[in-house]
Amino acid sequence: MAPSFYIIQSGKDANVQTTFVPSLELEGSYEIALQSLEIYYSFPNVDKKNNKIRVSLNNGTSWNDLTSAVGCYEHEDINRELQRMVVELGGKKNDIILMANKNTFQTIMTIAEKVQVDFTIPDSIRTVLGFDSKIYKKGRQLSEHTVDIMRVNSIFVHTDVIGSAYVNGSQTPVVYSFFPDTPPGGKIIVQPSVLIYLPISISVISRLTSWLTDQDNRILNLRGEELTIKYHLRCIDR
Repeated sequence: MAPSFYIIQSGKDANVQTTFVPSLELEGSYEIALQSLEIYYSFPNVDKKNNKIRVSLNNGTSWNDLTSAVGCYEHEDINRELQRMVVELGGKKNDIILMANKNTFQTIMTIAEKVQVDFTIPDSIRTVLGFDSKIYKKGRQLSEHTVDIMRVNSIFVHTDVIGSAYVNGSQTPVVYSFFPDTPPGGKIIVQPSVLIYLPISISVISRLTSWLTDQDNRILNLRGEELTIKYHLRCIDR
């Protein structure tokens, strides 16, 4: 093999795999670094595990279960989606208003006369907004907890050709990590100013697998958007 070369992987999933024919035979000791990475901020913060809300427009006499579409939401987006669904039920746009308190990182929910919001149902969006599992009635309600709008705080890039690094005391093959500072829907472009090289633990690469997780080791849901990863490999003892 050449003393220095690149490997580029791409796919429409957070787990990409490349097979080499023939296999890459590494003569000597090699190390690898992330050269660049490109993805869209498409991974949802509202999914099937937290997209439900139950509302009553008649003081709890009858209830309606509402479901938001899976997607990337900020406070304003959740408010618009909820108000749209309430209007479709025959209610008024301002029957329920959600606002972010940017000073305390809590949610302010204003509920109109005769309207109630039930956050006790399974898969409730309350976990995103910071509310307890209970029924809220007329008035200004402040969430008991801080919001969890940004579920992904860090993205870890894993590759199976390196020895394990340590994340929270556990071994895992992380070659790079970064903070997604692009807003939802935007393109994330990572180009490290200083390449961090880690030793490759095998001498023959027949297949290379890379995958992306969040800070809790959950595989990212890219929702079919393109992922491109570029690695630089170099020999250190020739």
